[in-house]
Amino acid sequence: MTPLSTYRLQLNRDFDLPAATRLVPYLRALGVDWLYLSPIFAAQPGSAHGYDVIDPTAVNPELGGREALDELSRTAHEAGLWILIDIVPNHQAATGENRRWQEALESRTPGWFDVRWVGDQPRYRRFFDVDGLVGVRVEDEVVFRETHALVFELLEHGVVDGLRVDHVDGLADPGQYLERLDRATGGAFTVVEKILARDETLPGWPVAGTTGYEAGNALTSLAIDPEGREQLEGALLAENGGVPFAQVECESKAFVLDRLFRPEWKRLRELLGTDALLPALRADTLGLDVYRVYDDSPEAEKRLARASAGLDPQAAEALRARLLGNPRSELSTRWQQLTGPVMAKGHEDTSCYRYPALLAQNEVGGDPASSAHDSIDRFQQLADGYRGLIGTSTHDSKRSEDVRARLCVLSERPAAFAMGLDRWRELVEPAPDVTAVESRFVAQTLLGAWPLTNDELPTFQPRMAGYLTKALREAKEKSNWLAPDVEHERRVIELADRTIADGGGLLHEAFGRLVDEVMFFGALNSLAMLTWKLAMPGTPDIYRGCELWDLSLVDPDNRRPVDFAARARVLEQLDGAEPVGEDELLRDWRSGAIKMHVTASGLRARRAYPELFGRGELVPVAGPKSVLAFARHLDGAWAVAIAPRLATRVTTVGRWPLGAGAWGDSTLVLPDPARTEIRLADALSEFPVALVVVP
Repeated sequence: MTPLSTYRLQLNRDFDLPAATRLVPYLRALGVDWLYLSPIFAAQPGSAHGYDVIDPTAVNPELGGREALDELSRTAHEAGLWILIDIVPNHQAATGENRRWQEALESRTPGWFDVRWVGDQPRYRRFFDVDGLVGVRVEDEVVFRETHALVFELLEHGVVDGLRVDHVDGLADPGQYLERLDRATGGAFTVVEKILARDETLPGWPVAGTTGYEAGNALTSLAIDPEGREQLEGALLAENGGVPFAQVECESKAFVLDRLFRPEWKRLRELLGTDALLPALRADTLGLDVYRVYDDSPEAEKRLARASAGLDPQAAEALRARLLGNPRSELSTRWQQLTGPVMAKGHEDTSCYRYPALLAQNEVGGDPASSAHDSIDRFQQLADGYRGLIGTSTHDSKRSEDVRARLCVLSERPAAFAMGLDRWRELVEPAPDVTAVESRFVAQTLLGAWPLTNDELPTFQPRMAGYLTKALREAKEKSNWLAPDVEHERRVIELADRTIADGGGLLHEAFGRLVDEVMFFGALNSLAMLTWKLAMPGTPDIYRGCELWDLSLVDPDNRRPVDFAARARVLEQLDGAEPVGEDELLRDWRSGAIKMHVTASGLRARRAYPELFGRGELVPVAGPKSVLAFARHLDGAWAVAIAPRLATRVTTVGRWPLGAGAWGDSTLVLPDPARTEIRLADALSEFPVALVVVP
């Protein structure tokens, strides 16, 4: 049973299982197929996210406990909705509230946990560099059964219907774990949180796919102008001393390896047993271009050879033999469990904050150095037969889908951004120690997240202050989490404060028409990406609240409370006896009702034609460069998705690209067996995107 769509809910004591239950009628009306819940297990008291599990055998009492979960299940299933839950096999909270952890400490035996004693002290494997989260020995059959007992019971009794496996790369043997899970669950629908690099494919695991970072990045790339992006990167390189992203990333990974992962590196040195191979081990750790390699991957040796190129070939070959020749050795396992955190902390949480060429690309699994020249080909290659979730906004996103859609507009207006940036810097007068790269980062962030209405500005200032504090500490250049420089942080935050203080006048004075272009064409980009997302193979995932405009930044900003009552009112208006017309949606686009309309229409179409959208073949459709269209085809039924890209070429701010005025006599040509031409001026006569279904 494969979901046609999912809707991610973030559960905590302020939005618990009863709150989710009350939301079921709205989500059903929206067109949602499955509810997708953040972890439901007993977690640290007051946990905002649920990943700090203290007891995987109990439903979190702060969420309402097992009774509340059962009630949500009954209500959802009666409404025709299934339930996907997020499970956390890799780690638990290493705190006094975790009874099993306390037992392990008192007995000085591992129990469930990946721990050993050095003298009187426990080096245990951590989740990344978080001392408060301890790795679980889920590779042990007994530990696997005990920690998954509740999961198996919930599936067996039909309380939940599918699983999302968190941080699969942290496990000792992901393939073995997923095979056990598949057998134990009878093949329940399962996706894994796995970040795939640009040229990486998912190993042959018994899962439906990933949580969809790669799909979200592919959709974002469709809205990027390659030539303009190249100009933006050139401007950055002129300000950062000409240091390319590859070097930034390598230096960032070296920083986190040396500063954050000293215990893990020390253990690897002990297991290696000789310093002669240390240079090769370091090169492989820093130079690996994926999060980890697998013993069943034919690419593993090639990737390691590339990582250690330039070193003593005999040493590099000897190390590869030890890492790949015995992939279940402790050396190989510990190394595999380190490369993922080094990549995650070095790439996502350091270098992506140091390299603001085009921040739309600086995303989980994204590539800030990608030229985007082949974005259409890469999207079609990924989409053809894609099976996982399609995650455009997630709880881990660095920027929401709508922020990224706005930032893509800068690639179409690089000269205007350059002029505006110079003028903005004059107006806000950065302190001498605020770097040009930092002010470039702030300016892009302001343009990407600036509120659509002035009444949001009072809350925007503290949001930006919190975000920039995190961004500066993640960059780890002039400040960091271990030794924060609050004075430098204050001077950078002042750039945003001065810009926000006058209600946006300074932003418009500096950037002029570009502010309106970023907002308007960003909205159009969002609608286009949403249309493609809702039509492509795989399972579109809607992150809570994103059916209206959502201009959130990285957590905790993207985990703020969502006004679901307001969203329900918008949907009721769209579905009312006198529904809102498309012309009114276009005029009042800032309200977000236009995005709700596209979301609901697409979700309902998928639910109405499950076979077509679930199994239909993806067929490229030929057309002009300013449009991307593709079809889904199954047994004579067709669905065609049509949306503009790089739309500044065909229209101006405030004028939606509609009818012959925008599209002239341009046509789309459907290949055999349809052999049909679609006149764009007709398909996009009243609305700027279209999803046409011919049953």
